Amino acid sequence: MTLGFCLIQFQTMLDFVAYVAKDSIVGRACFVLECGSGHAQDVITTIGQAFELRFKEYLSKRPPAPR
Repeated sequence: MTLGFCLIQFQTMLDFVAYVAKDSIVGRACFVLECGSGHAQDVITTIGQAFELRFKEYLSKRPPAPR
C-alpha cells in the first residue's frame, strides 16, 4: 500500500484529520479521523513524523547512484 498524506484544515473543523491511501486492489480511498478534544494537531504531527522516518529509511536503503 502506498500512503499519501494531504491535509486541509478548516478553522471550523479542527477535530478532524483526513488522509488518502492507495493500493492495487481498492485504488485510492480517503479516510477521515475524528480526533476530538483538540488532538487533531497531535495526530497530524505524529503522521508527519512517521512519514519522515520512513523516507529516511528509504534513502538509507536505496542503492548508490552510478557514477
